[in-house]
Amino acid sequence: MKAERYWRKMLKGVTIPTPLMVDKSSSSLSAERTHARHEVNLSEANTAKLRSFVRGNKLSFEVLVQGVWGLLLSRYSGEEDVLFGVKSETNIFPVRVKVAAKTPVLVWLKQFHDQQIEDVQAKGFSLNEIRSWSEIPPDLPFFESLVSFGNLGEDDGSKFPLILTALLNSALTLKIDYHDNRFDGSAIVRMLGHLQTLLVGIIDNAEQPISRLPLLTDAELHQAQVEWNDTLVDYPEDKCLHELFEAKVEFAPDKVAVMFEEKQMTYRELNQRANQLAHYLQRLGVGPDIVVGMFMERSLEMVVGLYGILKAGGAYVPLDPSYPKDRLAFMVEDTQVPVLLTRQDLVARLPEHKAKTVVIDSEWEKISRESAENPKSGVTPEHLAYVIYTSGSTGRPKGAVLNHRGRVNNFCDFNRRYSVGSGDKVLGLASLSFDMHAYDNFGLMAAGGANVILESSAILEPARWAELIIQHEITVWHSVPALLEMYVNYISERPELWPKSLRLVLLGGDWIPVNLPDRLKSMVADVHVVSMGGATECSMDSTIYDIEEPSSAWKSIPYGVPMANQLSYVLDPNFNLLPIGVPGELYLGGVGVGRGYLNRPQLTAQKFVPNPFCSIPGDRMYRTGDLACYMPDGNLELLGRIDFQVKIRGYRVELGEIISTLCQHTGVKEAIVVAKDIEEGVPAKGKQLVGYVVPEAELNGSVESGSKGQDDEQVSQWQRIYNETYTETSDTGDPTFNISTWNSSYTGLQIAEEEMREWAKQSVDRILALKPKRVLEIACGTGLLLFRVAPHCEKYTGIDFSEAGLNYIRRQLEKPELRMPQVSLIQRMADNFEGSEENSVDVAILHSVVQLFPSIDYLVRVLEGAVNVVEPGGFIFVGDVIS
Repeated sequence: MKAERYWRKMLKGVTIPTPLMVDKSSSSLSAERTHARHEVNLSEANTAKLRSFVRGNKLSFEVLVQGVWGLLLSRYSGEEDVLFGVKSETNIFPVRVKVAAKTPVLVWLKQFHDQQIEDVQAKGFSLNEIRSWSEIPPDLPFFESLVSFGNLGEDDGSKFPLILTALLNSALTLKIDYHDNRFDGSAIVRMLGHLQTLLVGIIDNAEQPISRLPLLTDAELHQAQVEWNDTLVDYPEDKCLHELFEAKVEFAPDKVAVMFEEKQMTYRELNQRANQLAHYLQRLGVGPDIVVGMFMERSLEMVVGLYGILKAGGAYVPLDPSYPKDRLAFMVEDTQVPVLLTRQDLVARLPEHKAKTVVIDSEWEKISRESAENPKSGVTPEHLAYVIYTSGSTGRPKGAVLNHRGRVNNFCDFNRRYSVGSGDKVLGLASLSFDMHAYDNFGLMAAGGANVILESSAILEPARWAELIIQHEITVWHSVPALLEMYVNYISERPELWPKSLRLVLLGGDWIPVNLPDRLKSMVADVHVVSMGGATECSMDSTIYDIEEPSSAWKSIPYGVPMANQLSYVLDPNFNLLPIGVPGELYLGGVGVGRGYLNRPQLTAQKFVPNPFCSIPGDRMYRTGDLACYMPDGNLELLGRIDFQVKIRGYRVELGEIISTLCQHTGVKEAIVVAKDIEEGVPAKGKQLVGYVVPEAELNGSVESGSKGQDDEQVSQWQRIYNETYTETSDTGDPTFNISTWNSSYTGLQIAEEEMREWAKQSVDRILALKPKRVLEIACGTGLLLFRVAPHCEKYTGIDFSEAGLNYIRRQLEKPELRMPQVSLIQRMADNFEGSEENSVDVAILHSVVQLFPSIDYLVRVLEGAVNVVEPGGFIFVGDVIS
C-alpha cells in the first residue's frame, strides 16, 4: 500500500519519542494527575508582522507554528531530528522535523512546507495504523507532545502529557495544556516565553542560520549571563602561591605548618628550607616558566620541594612513583624538565632522563649552605605554577598548564567563605598527582593553618585516618567523596572515633552520594559540608555548593554556582545559552582558566575557546565535556559526561587511553571500555569500568594456553605490583591481619574489615577441619592464613613470589608472641616445585590466588606439582576462586 510505504519511509530510524527534557524528576512525580493550562498572547503588532511574513513567503500559519515547535523541541532535546503529533479537524498524525543548524531559517521553513504538502496525501489513516508502521516499541508513547489549531477533544488531554494550541485572531494566542504531575507550571511559562522568542526572532533573522535564532527571553539571558555570573570579588591579584605563605611566616613564624609521622616543621623552618632549596635550584637555571619534575612520595621534603620550586620562580610537575615507568618516561620527555627533584630511596625508580637530578635528602648538606632569605625570581601571578597530567583520548596523557593566578583566587575564596584560619588543620589525603593536593599544601597555609600529611601506606586505611583526626584535632577534610564514604563507614559503629573537632568538609572530583552529608552530620552535628565542581584545566575548583538539607527529589548533589571571579555557562553545540532544566555542555570561564595543554596547540584550541559573553579581549572559556543544566535557583546540576571521558572515584579517565593500552597486548585484537553505574540507575553510587576484548586467537588457542614466556611475563608483572604494594605496607594494627592489599575487584575500594575477618574465619575453619600437620601454602601473601593455621601444624611452608610479602611475615615471626619455628618461607613462583619432596605434605593450600594465574597451562602445572608433593589421602585446598 502506497500510504504504508510512505509512513514507513518517513518514520524510519525513529525508535523513541522525542523527550521534552523539562519534566519533573522521577522521584518528584505524583501518581495523581490533573490538567493545568497556561497561555500567552503575542502583541497585535508582532502578530501582524508574522501574518505579513507568512503571506510574503507563501507559507502557511500552521507550518510556521509546527516548525517553531520542532525548533523548540530540538533545542530542548539536543536532537536534530524530532517527532511530535499534530491534530487536524478529523485526525491526529505524526510530524517529523529535521533541523539543520547551518541552514538559513527561511530556506528551512520552505523545505518543511513542501514536506507538509507531501504528508497531506497520506493523512487519511488512523493514528494506530500509522503507529504500527513505525519503529517505536509498543510500550513507549508514539510522541510526547501534540500541536493543535482548534478546540481539543474530550480525551486529548488524557492521551498526551503536553498539548500546544495556537489560535490566530487579531493577536496570536498560545495555550499549553499539560499534566501537572509531569511538569512544573514555571517550566511551562518559560516554554511559552521561548515560543514567543522564536516566533518573533524568525521575522528579524530569516536569512540567518537556524542556530542563530534566539530562544531565551531577554530576562533569561540577563539572568544566565549577568546575575548568575555576578562573582566579582577582590583578591590579591599581585600575589603568587608562595607569597601568600610568606605573609604568614611573617605573622606567625613559630606556628607548626606541616606534620608527617613523628616530625613537624614550623612556618619559619619550612620557609628557610624552601628558600635554601630555591637558591640552589636557581643556580641550576630554574626560573619563571621553567618546569621541575617532582618525583616524591608524601614527606616533609615533598612540601619543601613544592615551595622551593615556586620560590625559585619555577613550576612543578608531579611524577608519581607509583605510575608505570612508560607513563613517567613520557611525562619527563613531554615536559623536557631540566631538573628532577627526588629522594635517595626513589632514585632507582626514576625513568630514563637527561635532567639534572637533585636528591634532596642526600644533597641537603650542600643545599643548606645556601641563603635562608626569600629569593628574588621575577615570577608573577601570570607565570606557570604547575603542570598536571590527565588522561588523553589517544592513549597519551596530556599536561594541563596552570598559572598562579587561578589557584590564588580559589584559595582566598575558600578561606574567606569558611573563615579558615590559623586554628585549622587539614588531613593531607590527596596524592601529589591529583590536583586536590594544592589546597592541602598551599591553600590552608595561605590562611596560617597546618597540613597533617598522611603516610603513603595508609592511603586506603580509614582506621589510620580516624586515629590522626582525633590525635591532631583535624578541622578540615578535603577529598573525593569515595574516601569520605570509607571514613564514614568505618566510624559509624565506633562512636569513640566521632571527630568533635571536624567543622568543614570539602568534597570534589566526583559524584557525591546524596545521603553521605546527612550520614556524616548524624555523627558530627555541626560539620559544614561543601560540594566543589570544576576541572583540572580551570585550577580544579570553579563551582561551589553549600550542602544544608539534601532534597529527596535530588538525583545528585547540585554542582553549585560559580566561585569568586569565575563564570559558568550551559550551552548547546552552537554556543547558545540554554534554559533552566535543559541539558547542555558546561563551559567554565574566569580567572581560573588555565593556559591550555603543554605541547598540544590543536587540542588547546579545541578545548579553550573564545568567550562570546565577555567583553575582555582574548578571554577564554573551557569546554568541560560535562553534561549539565541550570536549576531554577541558578545552581548547576551535573548530569554526566558528553565525551568519551569519565570520572572514576574522582580521577578523570579517558576511555580511549585504556582501550589503546588493552590493544597493545599481543592477545587482544579489538577492545572497548565502558563506564557503568556500580548500582544500576543510581549514578551517585559511582561508576566502574568494564572492558570487553576480541582475542587475536580462539579461546582454545594462545589466550587460554599461554606460552611459558608469556606466562612468565604476566607473572613478573604481578610480582612487581605486589612487591611495590607490600613494600608500602605498615606494621600498624593487628600484624597477623594485614588486609591492606585486599581491594574489591568490583568497586576498587578496600574490603571492609568485618567482611575480611568473616572470610578468613570461614576459610581457616574449613582448612583446620582437614586436620593438617604438614602444610604447603602456595602464595602465602602477608600470612593471613599462615598466622591462623600454622600454630596447629608440625611443619608449615609458605611460598610466594613476593620477597616483600615474605619479609613482612618474617618481621612478625621475630616478635616473641608470634614465634613459630615450624614455619619456613621460600621466595619462588607458584609453578616452581624444585627441591620439594614427593608426598612431603598432607595439605596444600591455593587460596585466593588462582585468579592471578596467567593461563590454564600455568594452573595445570601448579596443580600437577601440588599433587606430586601431597601424600596419598592428603588434600589440595583450592579456595576463593574468582573468574
